[in-house]
Amino acid sequence: MRKRNIKSATTIRKSYENTALKITRTYIRYAKNIESVVIGGSLARKFSDKDSDIEMYIYYSGDMIPKDSINQVLSDLNAKLVRFDNVHWYHPSWGYHTCFKTNGIKVELGYRNVDEVTNRIEFFLNGNILAKPGLHDAPFGHYESGLASCIVECKPIVDNGFIESMKKKLANFPEELKIKLIDHYFEDCRTVTKVKVAQAISRDDDFNFHASLALALRGLIITLFTINETYYPGDKWNSEYIRRFIIVPKNFQENIKKLISTPDVGKKNKKIKLLTMLTLIKSFEALFKRLDYGKKLFKQNEEIEFLVKHALLTKTLSNNSHPILKK
Repeated sequence: MRKRNIKSATTIRKSYENTALKITRTYIRYAKNIESVVIGGSLARKFSDKDSDIEMYIYYSGDMIPKDSINQVLSDLNAKLVRFDNVHWYHPSWGYHTCFKTNGIKVELGYRNVDEVTNRIEFFLNGNILAKPGLHDAPFGHYESGLASCIVECKPIVDNGFIESMKKKLANFPEELKIKLIDHYFEDCRTVTKVKVAQAISRDDDFNFHASLALALRGLIITLFTINETYYPGDKWNSEYIRRFIIVPKNFQENIKKLISTPDVGKKNKKIKLLTMLTLIKSFEALFKRLDYGKKLFKQNEEIEFLVKHALLTKTLSNNSHPILKK
C-alpha cells in the first residue's frame, strides 16, 4: 500500500480550502439561488494528495446558474477553463460541471438542483440500488450511493439548511437497505465468480475473465462498505476507506493483495485468482455467521440458513474441488 506524506497532504488541503472559500464568495456574488456550497471528493475525505484537484458542488434551487454569471465568476477569479470549453458542460451521470484552473489549482465544480437531489436520495433509500449507465468513478455504471456518500462526507462552506437536512436523513444507514445491498451484491459476486469467471478460465477467454473478475470484486467491495454502514462512493480511494473500517473479514488485505498481484496471463494464474476469490467469499460467509446475519440476509433463505444454503460453495473451497481447478 502507498504511504502518504501527512505533512504535505495537510499543506495541500489548507491551500485548497482557502481557494474553495474564495470561489464560494465569488459565486455568491453573482448567483442568488444558491442554497449550499460544499467541498467534496478527496479533499473533504482528507485523502487528497499532489494529484488531487478541488471538487466542489453548488446546490441551487430553481433554474441552473446562467452561463453569463459563471463567466463573470471565472473572470473575477482569473480562471481558465480546462478539460472542457463549456461552462455548462453536461454528462448524464455527472450533471452540469465547470472545470477550471485558478492560481495553479484545478477545480471541478458541479451543480446540483436541490429538488432533483432530494428525489434521487429518496429513490436510493427506498431500495433502488442498481447501477445506472454512464461512467462515474465506476466502470460498471453510476451508483446513487455515490451521491449519498458525497453528501455525508462533504464539507459545507455555505449552507442554508439543505445539506444539514440531507446529512440527517442519511445519518443512520437503513437496515432494510443494508440487507438489500448485501443480498444483491454479495449474491452477484458469488454467482459471477463461480459461473462466469470459471467459464472464462475454461475457455481461456482473457476479455471475459477480466470483466467478470472485476464485476465480482465490485460486488465484494460494495458488500464490505455496506457491512461497515458506509455508502459506496465509487472506485476511488477504496483502500483508504478499508483501512479505516472496523469490520473486515479475516486476511482480507492479504487476499486482496494476492488477487491483484497475481499475473493474469495463462490458465494457471487465472486459476489462482479464482481460488483467491473463492477464499475471499468464504471469509465473508464466516463474517456473516459471526455477525449473526445468517437469517437476516438473502431473500431466498427464509427457511434455510445462509451457510446451509451455500454449503456447496464452502465445500468446494475447502477441498479445492471446483471443476475448473482440477483441469
